[in-house]
Amino acid sequence: MGIALAGLAALAVAMGIGRFAFTPLLPMMQADAGLTLAHGGWLASANYAGYLVGALSASRAPLGIRGSLVAIAVTTFAMAPWPQFELWIALRFLAGVASAWVLVQVSAWSLARLAALGRPQLAGVVFAGVGSGIAVAGLLCLALMSLHAKSGHAWMALGAASLLVALLLWPAFASAQSTSAPVGRDGWRAQWWWLVAAYGAYGFGYIIPATFLPAMARDLVADPAV
Repeated sequence: MGIALAGLAALAVAMGIGRFAFTPLLPMMQADAGLTLAHGGWLASANYAGYLVGALSASRAPLGIRGSLVAIAVTTFAMAPWPQFELWIALRFLAGVASAWVLVQVSAWSLARLAALGRPQLAGVVFAGVGSGIAVAGLLCLALMSLHAKSGHAWMALGAASLLVALLLWPAFASAQSTSAPVGRDGWRAQWWWLVAAYGAYGFGYIIPATFLPAMARDLVADPAV
């Protein structure tokens, strides 16, 4: 169970904060930082572009799991003290890269160990980290909004939380090294393009409402609790 919980916590940071913290923060940044929807679109796109780059390079990620978790914490915290849009773009891109590195490498690390222990059913616990992280990030932003905190405070709080989790997980991933992914005997198969296309369509279909629904809702309902 320890392996599964470590995987859950790592994915909570990678996805809940590295990828999706911007969703509940977007209305806050519109309110106190003057962020427009167009600017929000660029920031979201930078993060997704980084995630694509990270996913394609995850088998050779130079930072490994532990370094990538720290990178998420640093790039998240740094969104607050330097409110320059161009820097925000770079930080969200780097956060996306590190998020993908964590997701791919933690998945491989945890699933291999759970299979070796004869506990593959605990994989569900690992991937529950994605939803758990999104929920915790959203609830933290809700609490900060109720206290009339600024978006910068939320970025710092999420960055600090990410760093704390990274430090707590540091011993768990001591043996996890960044290595080249094994290549199948037959290499790439043409029919796998259908899987890529289906997953791409899924991503296109969910990422737009997942990112901008809170901003749209804020135009109709001012109460952040809703």
